[in-house]
Amino acid sequence: MHALTLRERPAKREQWIKRGFKKIHARPGALKDYWTSRVREDPEAMQLAESVWTEYQNRPQIEDKLGTGPGSQLKRMLSKIGIQPSPGCQCNKRATLMDKRGPDWCEAHLEEIIGWLREEAQRAHLPFVDLAGRVLIRRAIKLARADIAQPPLLRR
Repeated sequence: MHALTLRERPAKREQWIKRGFKKIHARPGALKDYWTSRVREDPEAMQLAESVWTEYQNRPQIEDKLGTGPGSQLKRMLSKIGIQPSPGCQCNKRATLMDKRGPDWCEAHLEEIIGWLREEAQRAHLPFVDLAGRVLIRRAIKLARADIAQPPLLRR
C-alpha cells in the first residue's frame, strides 16, 4: 500500500462505495490494521490518525453532554444567538422534559412550548414573537428527528 495521491482518492472512494463500507468495517480490527499500515508507509499519516482519534474520542462526550433531543437542540440554537439559561429559570428543566418526551410530543404541544418561551422572554425582559418561537421549535424538532434517524457520528 502507498499513500494515496489526490488523483487516486476519488477512484479509491468509488471503489469503497462499490464494495460497500459495511464490508470494509465488518472485520474486527480492520480500521486498526488500516491505520497501522498507513503509519508504517507514510509518517504524516500518524498526525492525521492522532487528530482523527482525538476527534472521535471527544465528540461522543460532547454529544452526550449536549444531548440531541428537541430541547437540547433548542437550547443550542438559542445559545448561538446569545440567549443562555439564567439561574432560577425553568429552561434546563423544560429542555430535559422535551428531550425525554421526544419530537412527536413536542410537535403535539407546540403551543405550550411557545408559551414557555414567551414566559421566559418576559421574565428576562426580552422581546418575543410567536412566529419566531414556532420556527425555532420546529427546527429543533427537525434536527432531533434527523439525529434519531442518523446519529451525528455516522454522518458523512
